[in-house]
Amino acid sequence: VRRYRDQGASVYLDADGEAFLSGVQAAPDLVKPNQEELGRWAGKTLETQEDILEAARKLMALGVKEVVVSMGGDGALFIGRDRGFHSPGLKVPVQSTVGAGDSMVAALAYGQEKGLKAEQRANAMGAASVMCTGTQPPEPEVIEKLYYQVILEEV
Repeated sequence: VRRYRDQGASVYLDADGEAFLSGVQAAPDLVKPNQEELGRWAGKTLETQEDILEAARKLMALGVKEVVVSMGGDGALFIGRDRGFHSPGLKVPVQSTVGAGDSMVAALAYGQEKGLKAEQRANAMGAASVMCTGTQPPEPEVIEKLYYQVILEEV
């Protein structure tokens, strides 16, 4: 994390366990734990949105700029220094959850690079990914259709 950040790259961390603990200490630009991973880091079960927000703020106190918490069918929370959004989960047929978080991170990075609404694109990409079997990528038309269904609620 430090090496790439020091070279001017934006660094996004999607990890668990020791890799998450070590990576967070190096203050990546964004971390994307799921609700359970964030709970393990916080040392408690995160049952409410307020619990999740509290843990995310503790990560940000360590120097992390943004925290995105995926919550499965309940959607995702996008927390930045001066803003926060909840994006409810989209109701889609689930084939496989493998790679859905990775797809969200890729959409966030792509959105940042292209100056797009990254939160909306990330939630659409995650939902489109779970509609596929295994780690097959979703069709662009599916992502676009879901993109327009994404709701962002300020928190």
